[in-house]
Amino acid sequence: MMYRAFVFIFISISVLLLALGIHYLTDELDVSGQNLLVPPEPSIYINGVGIPFERGSYCWQENNQAVCADTAGAKELMRESAAFVVREGEFIWIDFDLQPSTIDTTLFTSNQEQMIDMKEGQIKLPSDPGIYIIELFVRWEHKGDAMYAFKIKIPSDEL
Repeated sequence: MMYRAFVFIFISISVLLLALGIHYLTDELDVSGQNLLVPPEPSIYINGVGIPFERGSYCWQENNQAVCADTAGAKELMRESAAFVVREGEFIWIDFDLQPSTIDTTLFTSNQEQMIDMKEGQIKLPSDPGIYIIELFVRWEHKGDAMYAFKIKIPSDEL
């Protein structure tokens, strides 16, 4: 009789621990299985066409949980990525569903980097041909921050 009680208690505790573990693991996921502890992704587009980007390092907190992920910098992150071809002087639009507190924008060339202005969600592209990497460092007050990067190419008019 004592043996059955021990087995019952052991199985009950095991089931409880398993249920708590599953709840803990799925608590960070929404119904689609997406991780909720990541910052929002931007919509980056030019003339209505989306520009591919990579999310770099970030820290994010929600519901008394926090996570940080560290990656390479923007230039290294985009090294193998194909450049999105654009025309000189065009505007890139950047939007987030959850509006950030600040967005710092840096333009990288092969040998330079410079801060560029973002006004009303737009970045004006350079007029010089070349390959550029654009880094967005985005902050959300009381939520966290993230780095995003994308690569563009402004072709030369020469054939």
